[in-house]
Amino acid sequence: MTESARWTPTLDDYADIAAFLLGADASTVLRLPRIDLAESALHAPFAEFGGVAAYPDVVDQAAVLLIHLAKNHPLPDGNKRAAFLITARFLDANGYTWSAPDVETDAGMVERVASGNASHDDVVAWIRSRTSG
Repeated sequence: MTESARWTPTLDDYADIAAFLLGADASTVLRLPRIDLAESALHAPFAEFGGVAAYPDVVDQAAVLLIHLAKNHPLPDGNKRAAFLITARFLDANGYTWSAPDVETDAGMVERVASGNASHDDVVAWIRSRTSG
């Protein structure tokens, strides 16, 4: 899949997932005081310099997305779950299928990411081991 054809998550997409997790509506999520941190995190995987993508690979982009969302804490609750779900949605929309649920492995990695105990390479390796595409 070419980069121009990739689906990229918007703040509205994130707000929809967060609203579901928080039992709120998306308009309420979009008014949260730290929501700008989600917007920043959603743009990070697609950064370019001089027309060259910092992260040209979908899995690298997914890793950056997860790391930034999990560490930025834009929500009052549900940050790790929202980060995981939007990352899984991004991968799915771009041709990657997540393997059968493995709560211990997946939750453990997201916990490591949020606490700063997982590197970008760790997250990439985890995504590659958990997806096919």
